[in-house]
Amino acid sequence: MLNPRRDRERLAALAFERFNVASLFVADAPVLALYALGRLSGTVVDIGHDGVAVAAVVDGGVVAPGCRRV
Repeated sequence: MLNPRRDRERLAALAFERFNVASLFVADAPVLALYALGRLSGTVVDIGHDGVAVAAVVDGGVVAPGCRRV
């Protein structure tokens, strides 16, 4: 959730230069979870084996101050 821009740019450079991918789409998991439900705004609670993450999404974008990882 909310990877720094430089990390996303490194991922894209690696994908294009080393693996010769034709295209790449990078999105935040909370946004995709809401898209799957047909919604653009909401609160997403992601419970995983290593912790819990809560993210606020408004109009298809993650609100950074509204994100917490425990």
